[in-house]
Amino acid sequence: MLTTGTTGWPRAPVSPPGLQGGSTARLRRFPGGGQVDLASAILLARSHYGKIMDLLELDNRASSGMEAIIAGVSPEHWEATTPCPDWTVRELVIHVVAGNVKYERIAEGEDWRPGVPDVDLGDCPAVTYRKTVDAMLDAWRRPGALERNIELPRGRGKAEIALWIHLGETLVHGWDLGSSLGQRPVFDDHVVEASLAAYKSWLPPTRPDAGFFADATAVADDAEPIDRLAAYLGRDISAPVRGHSRSPKGMSDDR
Repeated sequence: MLTTGTTGWPRAPVSPPGLQGGSTARLRRFPGGGQVDLASAILLARSHYGKIMDLLELDNRASSGMEAIIAGVSPEHWEATTPCPDWTVRELVIHVVAGNVKYERIAEGEDWRPGVPDVDLGDCPAVTYRKTVDAMLDAWRRPGALERNIELPRGRGKAEIALWIHLGETLVHGWDLGSSLGQRPVFDDHVVEASLAAYKSWLPPTRPDAGFFADATAVADDAEPIDRLAAYLGRDISAPVRGHSRSPKGMSDDR
């Protein structure tokens, strides 16, 4: 069942217990924003793979797609612009790797705080990315890591929510990088749908209080899931593919 706490964060079990395909879960409604059932999104992913796909598995699959994108960056692309204002491809990859280190520290006991640590991409950024994301996922697999309460961007909540944030940022920054490189990011549609459902459960499409995201932008109902996620998080998916920043405010660097 998907419910919400006083801070607005969704309370969604990593492996929702007792849910069957025909179960009815509580839905959160936003004015003019429709309804979302996060548990159903997870069940959809499970049914596709014929096994339990928990949050760690979702993040692991997303990271495989990001790793492939980073591995495809050629020397002439590193200084190209991205849909993230003022960030080149190199700076965005540094940000993504630093995010892995940040979220590993959160799994080990730190609260969520704005900003990311300094990191070195090394000689092979894709290898550095893989090492840091594997270390992060290992840290979250430790008993109790997902269940404890921590400070989050909108107040206190389960540490699990931080990992949902990491999942969404991996996906949407993969879209950013793919757009800069003129590539379609290859992410599992069911992973993207689960992330989109999670964001819709607490983030309304119109955001007058600013924060991390611009308002959701227009996108066709039948668009690919990764485009619908990018649009919901403020990207203008109708803008030119390469060489230009798409949105005045995409995802904050305070992840």
